[in-house]
Amino acid sequence: MLEDVGRPFFGEDFDPDQRWHPYDTAHWEWYAVRVNGFSPSRDGWTEEELTDVVDWRWFSAAELEETPYEYEPPGLPGLLAAALETLSAEPAA
Repeated sequence: MLEDVGRPFFGEDFDPDQRWHPYDTAHWEWYAVRVNGFSPSRDGWTEEELTDVVDWRWFSAAELEETPYEYEPPGLPGLLAAALETLSAEPAA
């Protein structure tokens, strides 16, 4: 478990897709955290998340740019670049 994820490198309010969400506005924040590895888990997910997320897999940055799969947010490739920039700006431990 992570004790501190630091400050978000990106955050915004947005209009959620009304096909999937009953609320009018939403907010998300993105954090970049370097880890040795992990396995995704559905533990603690809400009913909506269990319905919304139908699959996951790892993508390289190049694969993400070219994939035909739908993902959120639409600007994810740019967020990935910002996350990598944030991590490379961190001082070595």
